[in-house]
Amino acid sequence: MHQAPGAADLVRWLNRDKESATVSEAKMAGGHARQVRDLWDSRAGDWPARYANGQLTGRLPLFSGQLQAWVNSGEVLDLGCGSGELALHLASLGYTVTGCDISA
Repeated sequence: MHQAPGAADLVRWLNRDKESATVSEAKMAGGHARQVRDLWDSRAGDWPARYANGQLTGRLPLFSGQLQAWVNSGEVLDLGCGSGELALHLASLGYTVTGCDISA
């Protein structure tokens, strides 16, 4: 029986050719990818507060409730995890979470 790859397998696959990714980014220097990363980096400092008492309040329990309706436990890959609020919330519920984000 074929088993679906876990989060660690996907992370290894994503990191399979960092040199190629670096070359691709160099080709886009000053381009869209860098602008997006810089935008999110500039907003990262206040992002957790948006979940605690801002416009995103309530979204973590809402999302995790939907996830739990499908998967009660196991591995979760959070692509575009940003400040990691969702990853931390899911880990607190017992999920094994791997987060990946373009911003620093």
